[in-house]
Amino acid sequence: MNSSENFNIEAWLDGELDAPQRQAFEQELARNAALRAEVEAMRGLRTRLADAAISQKIAQASAQRERAKILKKWFWIGVAVLAVLAAGVFFWEKKRPEPPSKEQPEQAVPLPQVPENQAVEPQTPAPPDEKNVPPIAEKNTPEPALEPKRLALVRQFYSPPAAFANVR
Repeated sequence: MNSSENFNIEAWLDGELDAPQRQAFEQELARNAALRAEVEAMRGLRTRLADAAISQKIAQASAQRERAKILKKWFWIGVAVLAVLAAGVFFWEKKRPEPPSKEQPEQAVPLPQVPENQAVEPQTPAPPDEKNVPPIAEKNTPEPALEPKRLALVRQFYSPPAAFANVR
């Protein structure tokens, strides 16, 4: 079989031959058994290709449906997360204290003015006078002594800094 006959088979199966060509091809088809076998093989091939194309389309549609389900699930998870975050921000803001009103501005403490060329000495607080110190109130009840077990636990878990290790 040559390529022109193959072309005629495809054109005949597609219905693309004009009337004289179609009539000549059908007469040859009635006489030639090999041509009939070739036409049936071509029809079978076309049927299998069509079935494969349909199967491929079905597989693609199924894959798209699965992707859509996954995206829909993640969309709703995202919506839920955003809703929880929005509720958290709402309640967080509700619990915050209100800022002070602007009607009564805070009074700023004036800083002492120091000339630029004068050095500033840090001031140390003066020691308290013994006369001005209030007397310590005496307790009516003495402190209970720590039990030996409690004292041992305190010593076990608390170690004084190294500077005070020798002081008792």
